[in-house]
Amino acid sequence: MNSKMTKLMMAIGAMALAGGAMAADATATASAVVAAPIAITKATDLDFGRVFAGNGTVTLTSDNNVALTGNSIPLPVAGGTRTAARFNVTGDGANTFSIDISASDALLTSSGSGNPTMGVSFFARNAADAVETPVTGGMLSAGSASFYVGGTLKVGATQAAGSYAGTVRATVVYN
Repeated sequence: MNSKMTKLMMAIGAMALAGGAMAADATATASAVVAAPIAITKATDLDFGRVFAGNGTVTLTSDNNVALTGNSIPLPVAGGTRTAARFNVTGDGANTFSIDISASDALLTSSGSGNPTMGVSFFARNAADAVETPVTGGMLSAGSASFYVGGTLKVGATQAAGSYAGTVRATVVYN
């Protein structure tokens, strides 16, 4: 019986060794890179400067120039400072991003009697230049970029005098 037990133990040991020889394992490294979040800050507000009632449509370009359409009344000579809005974007490396200004106000409102308004529309540009090609996105260069927002203001013939204000809301998202 002792030799039968020895043979059984040897058989079990051989099967265990044979099973171990049939298995193998390996490892791989798991990794991830967390990108810097995209951020946006306002560098400059949009300011149409001084306008007259009846100026018609006043377009302020990204290079701070104005154009009038629809009426021959010129802008005031002392027009104030006219500036397009400028936004700075920071983020990760050379990623692209989209720009959305659709949540901006469609009216500039005065705090004067009756809260008069003027219609306004906004457009984004990559650079401060006269080319005025609308953009819906940009590309980070070494983690930063800028874009400009100009606008078109509708000044009525009987527009009430006063200071008007609204909001240009720019949102950026990685593509």
